[in-house]
Amino acid sequence: MNQKNHFVTYDMSLSATLVALGHTLGEIQKEDSGRSKFFFKHTSKLKKDVFDYWKQELKVNPHSIFDSLKFIKSRLYSGVNG
Repeated sequence: MNQKNHFVTYDMSLSATLVALGHTLGEIQKEDSGRSKFFFKHTSKLKKDVFDYWKQELKVNPHSIFDSLKFIKSRLYSGVNG
C-alpha cells in the first residue's frame, strides 16, 4: 500500500481510537519482527484526530474503543489484512 497517500502507524491503541472515531482501517501489514503496520487514508480530519490523540484532547466512547480493538485483533489473527 502506498505510504504517501496513507497515514501509517504501529500503534494499535491509536488505530483502535481512529476506527472508533469513524476512520476506515485499510491494510494491515505484518512484519517479520512481529509488529504490524496499520494504514489509514489521509484526510484532514484524520490528521486532526491523530494530533488531538497525542495531545490527549479527544472525547471517545470507551465502549467504541473496546469494540474497535476487538475488530482490529480479529483482522490481525484471522489473516484478513488487506
